[in-house]
Amino acid sequence: MTDATPDDAVPEGPRAQLAAAEEAFRHGDYAQVRSLVDAALAGELSDDLRASARDLRRRVSLDPVQLAALGACLLLFLWIAWTYVISPCR
Repeated sequence: MTDATPDDAVPEGPRAQLAAAEEAFRHGDYAQVRSLVDAALAGELSDDLRASARDLRRRVSLDPVQLAALGACLLLFLWIAWTYVISPCR
């Protein structure tokens, strides 16, 4: 028999969701992180937990610089394809 007290039990609610989200982040399951953090943010959180949840959500969100670089590469690819492959004036 173990000497588990109620304090040793797994906590319920937003704190448990944030702990699970941090564990999922360590394992690289970012879709799970997003869903757990969004669920935690929908509930009642203290200011420090809300800040922690927002920071975790920010770390797994899309980076605007990545999107801009992807768009620039796509435009460059389309320009090269038009100039050297598709264009009738070669």
